[in-house]
Amino acid sequence: MKNKYLLRIISGKYRGKGIISPKDMTVRPTSARVKDSLFNILRTDLFGADFLDLFAGTGQMGLEAVSNGAKCVFADKDVRLVRENISQIGCEDASGIVSGDFEFVAKTLLNQGKKFDFVFADPPYENGYYERIITCTLPLLKENGTLILEHSSDMRLEESEGYAIKDQRAYGSRALTFVGGKQ
Repeated sequence: MKNKYLLRIISGKYRGKGIISPKDMTVRPTSARVKDSLFNILRTDLFGADFLDLFAGTGQMGLEAVSNGAKCVFADKDVRLVRENISQIGCEDASGIVSGDFEFVAKTLLNQGKKFDFVFADPPYENGYYERIITCTLPLLKENGTLILEHSSDMRLEESEGYAIKDQRAYGSRALTFVGGKQ
């Protein structure tokens, strides 16, 4: 039987399960090519890892991480789709959902003493949030943790005094930048 959902989990425990996505452009999910490439990079490090899906939208990135053994906190201004998809998949492994803008979410999680091995952030490209996201989320990373930013491939993020660019990869019109704190 063919999957009736446009988005799906590509690997792990929930492989092949469909994810609900809105028909309009209110949410821009990560493309299958970018998601597949990212999880090929991360898969061996996900089991038991703490993952934050910031700007979660449908929750597909966090659900993929959970499907591969991570514990995930999902965060977005509107978490209705995340809740629907967690229920749709039957995922009892989600470790939390936080509603609010990314700065509120970062402060809340920091105040709770939360730390993450991976933070994935896919903000609206045109809003220019990247430097603010880096500043807010670096304190949430465990030692050797990684912030993964999805952005337009024509944009380049540069190293700064407080962080290092670990890797950058382009996938057509989209790109991923891997950021870590300077040791």
